[in-house]
Amino acid sequence: MSLDFEQNLRMYADLAVKIGVNVQPGQRVMIRAPLDSAPLARLLVAGAYQAGARLVDVIWEDEQLELIRFQHAPRDSFEESSNWLPNALLEYAQRGDALITIAGEDPDLLKDQDANLIALARKASDIKIAPFMDVLMRSGLNWLVVSAPVASWAAK
Repeated sequence: MSLDFEQNLRMYADLAVKIGVNVQPGQRVMIRAPLDSAPLARLLVAGAYQAGARLVDVIWEDEQLELIRFQHAPRDSFEESSNWLPNALLEYAQRGDALITIAGEDPDLLKDQDANLIALARKASDIKIAPFMDVLMRSGLNWLVVSAPVASWAAK
């Protein structure tokens, strides 16, 4: 990375932490981050701790694992969704903590996959995450979505 890019990325992370979610001393922060956004995620973690965060959890997301599921999982398994992430998000929301999500996924990742299976998987996920979304929409926590530079989006 060039020095200018690193400096701009650091300023972007500082803006997200200090203004975007306004991390407060003693607050916990969850960061959801695609693997490709690790440099930005690390800066967000550092910035959150510098702002006084008590704990910063990073949930790494590997979109290729989602593609692998659509390629190889049993066709009758797409109505299932795990509880751990919705439960963790809800816990953060109910405590009034902060959430930063880094967006930067391949827009064409699932283009060759069965649209019905994608719909089933999304519906199952939406059902599990609904309690968190209710709290989020009632402003139960500070949250922010930031974008990360991703080659697939640039190519699009």
